[in-house]
Amino acid sequence: MDSFVNDSSKAPFWSKFPKVIQDESKINGKVYAVNTGENNTALYYNNAMLQKAGVQLPWQPKSWDDILSAAQKVKAANPGVVPLWAAAGTSAGAGGVLQGSANLVYGSATPMIFDYDKKKWVVDSPGLREVFNFYKQVYSQKLGASTSDLFSPKAVGRPVVLLKDHQLAIAVGSNWFADAWTEENRHWANAAKEASAVPLPTSKGQAPGSASTLGGWAVAISKITKHPQLSWGLIKIMESTDNQVYIANHAGFVPPSQEVAKSNDFLNYAPPFNKAFGDALPNSKLVPSEQEGYPAWVQGIGQATGQIATDPNTSVDQAVKILHDTVANQVGADKVEAVT
Repeated sequence: MDSFVNDSSKAPFWSKFPKVIQDESKINGKVYAVNTGENNTALYYNNAMLQKAGVQLPWQPKSWDDILSAAQKVKAANPGVVPLWAAAGTSAGAGGVLQGSANLVYGSATPMIFDYDKKKWVVDSPGLREVFNFYKQVYSQKLGASTSDLFSPKAVGRPVVLLKDHQLAIAVGSNWFADAWTEENRHWANAAKEASAVPLPTSKGQAPGSASTLGGWAVAISKITKHPQLSWGLIKIMESTDNQVYIANHAGFVPPSQEVAKSNDFLNYAPPFNKAFGDALPNSKLVPSEQEGYPAWVQGIGQATGQIATDPNTSVDQAVKILHDTVANQVGADKVEAVT
């Protein structure tokens, strides 16, 4: 599809896509699809709970220590409330990792899951050790959710309900949460007044300052079609500003275009949440789901974080070993590496 997207008269929207989204549908440097909507991750928080805990609003955490500090204050000031949702375990599968631990990996000192140069899965690194240490602090200090919630088959959507029911103060969560609160069965009429969202900071505030995973939906043109120009015409209609906004608002996406993501029709649909996720989009990063072995890495980090949530006395070395052994046993010891 390079002949289409590289011609501004045919694809006026393409230049408005951040590079990470343009690259999302590339294979060996060539564009095979065009994105119509994205999912990424940030921090949600309950305004009243943080204010009661003495956390200055609007909350602007600059590091993981800031997150832990706020959660500790919430625990002291709001008994019975879950201070922080940090997804752990394997029940939510790839979705739980996409909305949980992978975001922390990308915000760590070593923001790497797969080494594309060596074609190996990273199973030990300073960044992974930062992530496991963060989980240890969350669960050893009883700042996280119960294992019954974390390991539930409904774990992906559980923080949506806990936030709505004022049982959760802070959550590492996906942009679609805000859209879910517009639904009848999970309606939170006062969400815009009672909660806020802010990009997830990097571990120590290092550049680029925030981090998130990225997942998207795209459309392509079949190579056997007799009408490629007509097919492209449909894609061009789908990528119009009005249609990007409509798809984003009604499917729980962030528009791929930075221009559309800053439009009032998107920002005002689920304020103030949509702005936070639109702002986080340029620093979002794809997970290597296209690589053979990704399910094994997902299972490994899920087992490691789940073990920490179950037994916070689990050491960082033990968590690393769980990840290493799970991935190595499934894809081969020659397909994993430790990065120093």
